[in-house]
Amino acid sequence: MTTYGKAIGDWVGASNDGRPYYLVVTDAKGRMSFTNAHFYSSFQAAQAPAIRTSFFNLVHQSDRQQLMETLSRCSLRQEAANIEFRVKNGQFQWVKWELSGIRRPENMSEQILCLGKDK
Repeated sequence: MTTYGKAIGDWVGASNDGRPYYLVVTDAKGRMSFTNAHFYSSFQAAQAPAIRTSFFNLVHQSDRQQLMETLSRCSLRQEAANIEFRVKNGQFQWVKWELSGIRRPENMSEQILCLGKDK
């Protein structure tokens, strides 16, 4: 886990309507390096994937290509993106996400911050 994991997890609480956010940190290929407790209890606990496994394992197959393209854009073009895709928690549920690159000094995004909320 990265050193910023606990700090990020602590400041991401509930949205204005009281619903908590999902937080995932991935690389440009979708490998997870951090998830917050809300994401873990909602999606990972049932399937128990480990950190460093692919976020795509939890995403509906029809939505994977769009997510892959969005992660790439956030990493290579240094842009934030809003996207909606289905995540599995026994069944698939729609989640709205904002993805943003976590910048390195070379201006390439090493990791992508994915902040989600139930649709």
